[in-house]
Amino acid sequence: MLAWLKKLVGGAENPPPTPPAAGPVEPYRTEETSDGGLVVRRTFNCHTGPEWLAEQLETGLDEAGQPWQRRTWYFPWGPVRRQRTHRGNELLLLCYFPNEELRLRRQTTDGHLTDYYCCEPLASGTYTEQMPRYPGGDTARVVQDIQRAFKYPAVALRNQEEGRVKVGFVVSPAGLVTDIHIIDSVSPSIDDAAQAAVMVVGQRRWKPGLQNRRAVAVSFTIPITCRIA
Repeated sequence: MLAWLKKLVGGAENPPPTPPAAGPVEPYRTEETSDGGLVVRRTFNCHTGPEWLAEQLETGLDEAGQPWQRRTWYFPWGPVRRQRTHRGNELLLLCYFPNEELRLRRQTTDGHLTDYYCCEPLASGTYTEQMPRYPGGDTARVVQDIQRAFKYPAVALRNQEEGRVKVGFVVSPAGLVTDIHIIDSVSPSIDDAAQAAVMVVGQRRWKPGLQNRRAVAVSFTIPITCRIA
């Protein structure tokens, strides 16, 4: 009777099967589409923060029926980093700064240079900068989205803990939010909740800060007001 009952309810004699272990995440994902003779293959980077389009390869025939190919590489936050177009005996190479300004244009025909442009380096002592740009808007929108993502901890509600916590983080040259840390603390539970809220907002990739046309890391400090309604 006991053995029959164990069999009926899935006891020790019939343990449930063990689910297969999850395999490693592939660092890249590729997808291919075809439309009217144009074949497009896109390669996505999946192992450095949110997935992003890293490379696109287009192949097909032009109006004269000649084969052509264009390969484009991208910055993690979206703009074109480099583009190479091969059409017949012509080859065109374009390179861009992180601020989307043209850095290099080089065109050859039958291996001979026919067109060349290279952006002049900035004069010594010249200093230009651009702050990182949040995909949802300006700094006020960052604070608003973090405040919306903040979830008041139950222990903080019970203890009537209120105040303003300041959270620091860094937007890396790749546009990722890193090094999240507490600058001004309120309590351990509120501090943890504030860092978690920044992590939620940081799942979106920013356009990084630029200094003399180069992407650089930039530090931020965001205040989060915690009030029990």
